[in-house]
Amino acid sequence: MINLVLRADSWGSLEALKYSIAGIPMPENIELRIVHSDIGNFSESDLDLARASESLMIGFNNTITADLKKKSEQHKLVLKSFDIIYEITDYLEEFAKGKVIVELVETYIGKLETLGIFYRKGSDTIMGGKVIDGEIRNGAHFRITKSEDEIRSGKVTSLQKEQNSVDKLGTGHECGLKVKISKKIEVGDVLELFVME
Repeated sequence: MINLVLRADSWGSLEALKYSIAGIPMPENIELRIVHSDIGNFSESDLDLARASESLMIGFNNTITADLKKKSEQHKLVLKSFDIIYEITDYLEEFAKGKVIVELVETYIGKLETLGIFYRKGSDTIMGGKVIDGEIRNGAHFRITKSEDEIRSGKVTSLQKEQNSVDKLGTGHECGLKVKISKKIEVGDVLELFVME
């Protein structure tokens, strides 16, 4: 039995998440059970419940505070937030198969400053930016830190230089990129880029 404590940004998202989780093919003798689900960000009470029920805490489109992340690590609890539902179902399917034994390590690769926002619809944003440190790669993950309690995360899904698709660009280069992120990106935001290895 794999117990879950779920959080999502809205009731609609939560229902969609539950529906998707119900459809995950499980290995024989393994079952996913939702112990608790609600909207909004994870709280101390969620952490206490996860400890008591040995649950994974899985969020969709929500924020995890640095303090809660630290406490979850101290208690060796899984606390994750995703921006895309299929990433949650993939993660849980792999977890159930016993393949998620070694956690992927986050490797910093660079920073990009947001210079312009050209298009925004749903979780897709097309924007322009300049690499101010290291490099940017197509497929890289990123976070934007607004304050200690607000960390937004997303993923680069397309990268272009002068209308040509590229895989990566180094410091000093300006580029156009398409990203998936549930929250709003603003001019001046700095994206901290990393890959999971």
